[in-house]
Amino acid sequence: MAQVSPHKRTPGKRDVCTGWTAGAARRCRDFLMTIDTDRLPPDEIGMALSLTVKDCPLDSDDWSRRRKLLIQRMQRLGATRHHWVTEWQQRGHPHLHLFAFFDLHLAKRVSPFTADADPSDPLIRDELVQHVTKGLSVALTDAWLTLCADLRAGPRSQHVVALYGLRGWMQYVAKHSARGAEHYQRQRHALPQGWQKSGRLWGKGGHWPTVELVYDVDDRTWFRMRRAKRGLMRATARTQLAKGLAFGNVAQARSARRQLAFRGHHGHGDTSADKARSSRLRGVSVFLNPGQARQLLLWAMDHPFARVTVDRLVIDGVETDPAHAPPGLSVPCTPCGRARG
Repeated sequence: MAQVSPHKRTPGKRDVCTGWTAGAARRCRDFLMTIDTDRLPPDEIGMALSLTVKDCPLDSDDWSRRRKLLIQRMQRLGATRHHWVTEWQQRGHPHLHLFAFFDLHLAKRVSPFTADADPSDPLIRDELVQHVTKGLSVALTDAWLTLCADLRAGPRSQHVVALYGLRGWMQYVAKHSARGAEHYQRQRHALPQGWQKSGRLWGKGGHWPTVELVYDVDDRTWFRMRRAKRGLMRATARTQLAKGLAFGNVAQARSARRQLAFRGHHGHGDTSADKARSSRLRGVSVFLNPGQARQLLLWAMDHPFARVTVDRLVIDGVETDPAHAPPGLSVPCTPCGRARG
């Protein structure tokens, strides 16, 4: 969510990449937030990878070559679509975050116990998925260790896990979409010593179903929805804090306390004119699933002077008639200057 400036910016000519920029971080975030999870094939399982090396690669071309070889091996294991991000550790070495979906019919070959199993059989599907995810975790870790053996990549430094359902997808998106170019793992000065360029820092492959439904709303509706978003995020943080304390999860409790302590950038405690003006333009950079966003917008529209119109609807990169919006996303629009019924 954002208050958009009427100024139309023309993208500049692509140049040599020398680190994360605000535009690159924004494009990565926008892509992640437009993925339509409802249209992802049901016979696919998601795997999230965080991969590191002990020694720094010679340059960005060397790092890119290893990443491309890993993706090729993933595709041979049944990967149908993927998304990756390169970030920097505090010591200046690159590490790779990657998310991929695997076709269960192809990926079952990684485990000898599931080679003849039928994924369409509901009686064995759960057990099959568990075997396949374990096999994929081992196979993907081994593939990275083989590719980066000369960089002394260690097995304990790699994190490969399965993500189940929308909750796992939301955790991945919320983690990587909220990071801007100012995040400490994306600082431009963190470029490894000796690297003249960073190369591409994020990318995607395969067909991703996307949907982008943009609404133009009045200021009052915008502020109401932003306040509701803040209340929802604080309520979620309180729930996480209670669970973290109840089950002794120190990391979860610490993360929840940070969210509760964060006051945002909406001018709290600052009466200066500049801070008040910037508060009106400050957007929202947290992930909400489509159902949550729709409910918040419906609540925010509940005032006499609401004005909500559809700006555009884009499905799989194609401009589409807003009348064909998915039922779970569309909301009743209200013309400017007239009260809602």
